[in-house]
Amino acid sequence: MVALSVLFVALPVQAAPHAGTGTITVRLISTAEDGKWLIDRSPKHEASKGDVISSSSLLRNQVTQFGRPKGALVGSDRVIFRVVTTSQADARLDTSLPGGTLRATGRVRFGPLQTYTVTGGTGKFAHAVGTSESRALAQHGNRRLEVYRLRLP
Repeated sequence: MVALSVLFVALPVQAAPHAGTGTITVRLISTAEDGKWLIDRSPKHEASKGDVISSSSLLRNQVTQFGRPKGALVGSDRVIFRVVTTSQADARLDTSLPGGTLRATGRVRFGPLQTYTVTGGTGKFAHAVGTSESRALAQHGNRRLEVYRLRLP
């Protein structure tokens, strides 16, 4: 049985570019705020093939970035999970940060570590590519460390 809290994934975005490389690393703490089944096939409230689950989170700086201190509220994200097996889902993540948005997708395993492929963005993050890693901060709970490793054109 996979609890909805295990599905929560918050996604991060942006920091200062490394000189001359066009790459940035963004480190965020995600706190799940809302999660709900948009489609909930039997068995109810357990991840099963065909379910669609939505989760939204608030994002705070894990380090000083975006011109704001560690712990500052800097954005939010929303992820849609389309469950393909009781342990995996196809996910689409949309993250809003200062200066723009990021979009990421991936087939994720439910559990403490999830990885996504960054496929684009808007504003300062237009045409961004890279990866996002979401790691649970406790075995149970709604907080995750989100690390984005981005390459910008």
